[in-house]
Amino acid sequence: MSSAGNLNSPNYIGSCMEMCERYKDFVVGVVAQTPSLIQSPGQIQLTPGVKLNSGNDGNLGQQYNSPENVMLSRGADIAVVGRGITQADDPVQAAEEYRTKLWTAYLKRIGS
Repeated sequence: MSSAGNLNSPNYIGSCMEMCERYKDFVVGVVAQTPSLIQSPGQIQLTPGVKLNSGNDGNLGQQYNSPENVMLSRGADIAVVGRGITQADDPVQAAEEYRTKLWTAYLKRIGS
């Protein structure tokens, strides 16, 4: 999803979202990088590729977005953080930092 050169074409994304809408009573949400894909109010967006410092990993083509970007610009309801925590010197401290930054950005998005 968040790697450079992924195979998600606009047609593929459109077809997936049509299926989500058609089966909205069954589909809980989507994994997406693109904002405003979800049309049904009850569905959630999970956004992967979150890291404190935006950019790429220079290795696997992973494209990272900051916690603020995924919450404020990309419309994430849930942010998926992987290597930013698992490869940190102190994973517990890193998880807390992500939680704080993501929650702060979420509150900003909803106007609190």
